[in-house]
Amino acid sequence: MWFFNSVSVGLAGVCCALIGVFSAEWPKTGVTLFTLVITCMGFSPVGFYKCGTLCSRQYAHFVLAAVQYMKCVAMFVAPGTVALLVHDESRYNQWRYVYWINGILLII
Repeated sequence: MWFFNSVSVGLAGVCCALIGVFSAEWPKTGVTLFTLVITCMGFSPVGFYKCGTLCSRQYAHFVLAAVQYMKCVAMFVAPGTVALLVHDESRYNQWRYVYWINGILLII
């Protein structure tokens, strides 16, 4: 389970941060890295939910509710960071900071 948790957030965070490193002249690399982020996030049901259920036993409902709550918070924070940092959606340099922040938050 540690493997799946590490892949779903650690490797996804590294790939997300790398999207901001490559320039706009490398569009296929950006698409490949974004595909890797989504693929790595697919490991989260195996890691988060199964590990939370097995480790917390009779308190699993509370632990899974906390995980769901944090997902809801992320659904509100992510558009907020885009609204604060990206003023012109066609400019790659503004999106770079969004990917760096998301990558760092995933790694932490």
